[in-house]
Amino acid sequence: MVVMRENRIPIEPERIRALNKREPNPRGRYVLYWMQQAQRAEWNHALEYAVALANLHNVPTLALFGLTDRYPEANARHYRFLLDGLDDGARMLPARGIGFACRMGNPPEVVLRAAKDAAAVVVDAGYMPIQRRWRSEVARRASVAVIQVETDVIVPVATVSAREEYAARTIRPKIKKLVPMFEEIVGKEIAQRLTFMERDGSYIIGLDGEEALFDDIHDVARLLFGSPPGYSKQTDFKVLLRGSDTAVPTRSNLCTVLKTIFPIPRPEYGLSYI
Repeated sequence: MVVMRENRIPIEPERIRALNKREPNPRGRYVLYWMQQAQRAEWNHALEYAVALANLHNVPTLALFGLTDRYPEANARHYRFLLDGLDDGARMLPARGIGFACRMGNPPEVVLRAAKDAAAVVVDAGYMPIQRRWRSEVARRASVAVIQVETDVIVPVATVSAREEYAARTIRPKIKKLVPMFEEIVGKEIAQRLTFMERDGSYIIGLDGEEALFDDIHDVARLLFGSPPGYSKQTDFKVLLRGSDTAVPTRSNLCTVLKTIFPIPRPEYGLSYI
């Protein structure tokens, strides 16, 4: 499939899978990103793939979410969490020149209506049975290419193992072989000495007796991934010597390592996450 082999799209090929054998529509008005599982405007390989594909075809990108009130076992708290994420997308996507729409209805039907005017459909990869059925239906009935891009795991599931794994002890070694990022940036020895834990309500990253303490999990996320555009708050943390209340200067070894490896670069910068 031509669109999957385009080397100007900065997403690892292991993340990409064609769900049907159809070609993009050269007369399509936009590339449709079906925001199914990854309801976020940042750190979204599927969205970045859709944007790059739209740029190749010289058309805009439209992100679409089909909202159903019939999702199995969903309750009000689930929908509140979902709608909060969609609200972030509605604010952040237009700032990047990406259209966004949320439509009530059966998700496959919502997507198929929009796909009639699309050059291609790009979708992320949820693993719930209902999500698989939705994608299969859209891929079968759509008249254009439907492309799945894995974005909710560091290592794509199919890359880790071709069979069902029954225990963490069998899959963990396979995953560890495919996650070289820390080792490439700071070296294997330092990467193996880094520790991550939770203690007395604080989140702690440690290295050789020094500990970075975070009181809020959101601050940990900002350290790991950086602050989203439009948010001015920066992550502030203190580094302590283990067992002491004395703060370590910012030139400490742990501070240097954390500032070197975090925040993890965004996917459009081309860093391999595999």
